[in-house]
Amino acid sequence: NPFLPYEPDMFVSEAGPVHVCLLNKFPVLPNHLLICSKSFVDQTLPLTLQDFEAWLMGFDNNDLLGFYNSGQVAGASQAHRHMQLVKTTIPMETQIKAGKLDFNHRLFLFDRLDAVALFNYYNKAMSELGLNGQPQCLPYNLLLTPNWMLIVPRSASNQNNIYANGLNYAGLFLVKSEQQAQWLTRYGLLKFLKDCSG
Repeated sequence: NPFLPYEPDMFVSEAGPVHVCLLNKFPVLPNHLLICSKSFVDQTLPLTLQDFEAWLMGFDNNDLLGFYNSGQVAGASQAHRHMQLVKTTIPMETQIKAGKLDFNHRLFLFDRLDAVALFNYYNKAMSELGLNGQPQCLPYNLLLTPNWMLIVPRSASNQNNIYANGLNYAGLFLVKSEQQAQWLTRYGLLKFLKDCSG
């Protein structure tokens, strides 16, 4: 578990009473931050109001994307509770905000970030999508921006050994080779997302 204990050089700041903000040691984008629980909480357990409160402390600009991978099928590489933040453009933002997604999801639009409202939206989506488990949730990805939140159930971790996490559902793709890039282009990015969703 790289977060318990975490490396002192990775420390950014406290994030409320039960979370800490760390640099991602293996960032996929520059300025990649993690909001981690100070004690071990399984990544597949439901998010709490305190999780949202801590996560929102990192949203100090409008060009930030938060994402959460619940479970290995959803792309989680660590079992310890961690929400992520990156500074990036979102290629699929127009399509997401218009609700034009050809896979099961729940989308919430808002004017400002409010932890209580987000927590209520989250619980509504988890119930409607049938993701609440006992005690662990079924796999899903959550994307969060200053203006919208998207939750996508997951049924497959990959297609042709190209693995998907929350960033993919923002339209951001990372592949390991030119061959994978060519295959993914032929297969279709939206088809890939649909076939990985629940």
